[in-house]
Amino acid sequence: MSKEEIKQKIHQLIDEIDDEEILNILHEDAVEYKNTSTAPADDELSEEQWASVMKGLTQAEKAETYSQEQVMQKIKEWRGTK
Repeated sequence: MSKEEIKQKIHQLIDEIDDEEILNILHEDAVEYKNTSTAPADDELSEEQWASVMKGLTQAEKAETYSQEQVMQKIKEWRGTK
């Protein structure tokens, strides 16, 4: 499968997702991947990366996190394999 075919299939899958929470997770992962793949060679974090880290720490301090089990359940629901 070509890179363009893979992109089209990913776009199609995303278009079929109605769960806003899952879409947010995918968005955050995509942003993190983009930031990581373009990170400076000396491993320094950009302002955006630091802001993301600080946001995560704040969420963790407020117990605004999901357990691995909750995430796995959401993925199963998203895939339709409850």
